[in-house]
Amino acid sequence: MRLALFAALPAYALLSGCANGPLAPTLTFETHKTPQAYAACVAPMLPEATTVTEASRRYRIVVPSSLAADNVIEAYKAPNGGKVFVYARSLVGGGLVEAARACA
Repeated sequence: MRLALFAALPAYALLSGCANGPLAPTLTFETHKTPQAYAACVAPMLPEATTVTEASRRYRIVVPSSLAADNVIEAYKAPNGGKVFVYARSLVGGGLVEAARACA
């Protein structure tokens, strides 16, 4: 019984990832671009499976991961442009951070 529980724990950890941003962002910064302009800049730099959604004051860019939690960029409207939160959670999340910085 313990062995089955121990074996199931890593599988559960891998499958528990979702498109919700984790508690602490990997990177946070402000940009002079609006959330719409920022999303238009960063989305072409990311994999083809990336989805971009728009809400009232923000854009959310989700890069799905089959091995870990999805990587997420959220760009919110701010007084002087936008505020960006990057949640790079997979092992290859470094490209996400580089793309996010390139469009700042």
